[in-house]
Amino acid sequence: MGTAAIRSATRFWLLPVMTAVAIAAMAVANAQATSPSPSGNFSSQQVTGPSCTSPVGLCTEGALTGGLKGTFTFTATTLTPSVDTPTTGVLLYTGDLMLTTKDGALLCKDAGAFKAAGDGAVSSVCAIVSGSGSLAGATGEIQFVGNFTAAGGVGDYRATISQP
Repeated sequence: MGTAAIRSATRFWLLPVMTAVAIAAMAVANAQATSPSPSGNFSSQQVTGPSCTSPVGLCTEGALTGGLKGTFTFTATTLTPSVDTPTTGVLLYTGDLMLTTKDGALLCKDAGAFKAAGDGAVSSVCAIVSGSGSLAGATGEIQFVGNFTAAGGVGDYRATISQP
């Protein structure tokens, strides 16, 4: 086999091998940047008075247990009825949630809906917009599903957090 034939054969298998190596390296890097999906429970209570700075008068504080342990404060920025609210009793809201953990803090923009009557069913998606400590640069979201009444809230959460 001549030198030209060896070069041609080398090029033939080198590109697929290098491509496979690059794909594997990207998969490993991505796996290292994305933490496992922590999940657990939350509990909260409504905050009233001067410590609630919400323009719509809705603030809570509470704790997360499980895979993402910490305390949080939530300040609603909007509380909006829909055309269906008279029938469903469901209100839409947005707000800021600050979660403080032993590793740092996460700030997320929360958007959800809750039933203002009965068992107070609530569901939201909290998009992570910044972090501090070892959570600096984190992105992802935390999903909350539970119940919230004047007595407080309880439920479950599931998070997807990626770090640089």
